[in-house]
Amino acid sequence: MIARTHGNRSVMEFFSHEEGQSRVFSLKGRLEFGDFPDSSQVLDALEDNDISQVVIDLTDLEFMDSAGVGLLIGFNKSAAEKDKTIVLRGASGGVGELLELFQLASVFDIR
Repeated sequence: MIARTHGNRSVMEFFSHEEGQSRVFSLKGRLEFGDFPDSSQVLDALEDNDISQVVIDLTDLEFMDSAGVGLLIGFNKSAAEKDKTIVLRGASGGVGELLELFQLASVFDIR
């Protein structure tokens, strides 16, 4: 687990593990500008020849701003350049609404 704090509150935590040929990143808390503690881990997973897709699990993500959406789009661009996919799963509430607002279902595999 990696966590980032802002003042006295935790902004975001993420956990990663493998599921077959997928690397899963589970996000928890709030994803705001500059708050993905080590986004390079996602890019590293895309470089791994044993990984065919990266899954970003948004089930426990309470909030995401437009910078978070931009980060996801950047990950997707990097994945496409490597013939891999980014899957978004578990988005609900405000996070799910934000994905709909930006029409990300046309860009991502959303589950």
